Amino acid sequence: MSQIVPLHVALPDVAADFATVLDTSARPRLAVLDGAEDAAVVSELPDAAEWTEDDGSEQVLLLVGGSVTALTARSSEPDELAVECASALQTFVMDERNAAWPVFRGDGRVAEPAVWDGVPQWVAAGRAVAFGRLSSALAG
Repeated sequence: MSQIVPLHVALPDVAADFATVLDTSARPRLAVLDGAEDAAVVSELPDAAEWTEDDGSEQVLLLVGGSVTALTARSSEPDELAVECASALQTFVMDERNAAWPVFRGDGRVAEPAVWDGVPQWVAAGRAVAFGRLSSALAG
């Protein structure tokens, strides 16, 4: 059944990394659409039918404020979904701030989300920080 899940429930480590940089009105959440109508989904995403695949396959959307981003990863691929979601949120934050983010303390490098050593992490120039632990590595 299609559903909308708050990001802090679906991907708590990703949500933790963005908790201090997203305005509370952004309310990041994932919409998992599978073609089955759900009143709660339609109320939050009135154009859900436009995003639903014709073959009924799962479609995952990231909802942030009034923005909708289609993700290619599926809910059955948690590491890939976490990385893709973090990347989309990173773009959102950088657009809102008009600045690079996140920047690691010490070397000033902008980290990118990636699966590294089999774990979703923030990576820059050979340095990695696991999702959920980003705040301790940030500059200023």
